[in-house]
Amino acid sequence: MRLIKIADLTTGMVLGRKVVSREGISLLRKDTYLTRKYINKLVRWGVESIYISDCVDAKAKFIEQYEEVIKAVKQMFENIRQSGQIPITEIHELTDKMIKPLTNITGVLDYLYEVKLHSDYTFQHSVHVAVITAIFVNIG
Repeated sequence: MRLIKIADLTTGMVLGRKVVSREGISLLRKDTYLTRKYINKLVRWGVESIYISDCVDAKAKFIEQYEEVIKAVKQMFENIRQSGQIPITEIHELTDKMIKPLTNITGVLDYLYEVKLHSDYTFQHSVHVAVITAIFVNIG
């Protein structure tokens, strides 16, 4: 376990100790996998550094890749909204390069279920995106 400054955090890192506010309020539990959202919250809360576990595993890799996929899919939908065009080739590339590799991570279904526990909206949105992507793949 090592103490890391907030500015040096990356998604997928695992909390080695729980994070508490100066007032003693528990902010994040030990073993929480850091997402961009959690890192941003730590900054807003004024936390200067936290203890990070030295273990790196498939779950951390999944979270990092999952966040990249979410960002890419959001950008893809924004481009579609603005242009009114569905870029079939780019959708195939996104699927092949970013989404399919997620399916090769051991425990992916468990991790997706944990996303559901964290946020029903995120899980529902993810399912919608997967269905829409499958529709696009069948069109091409």
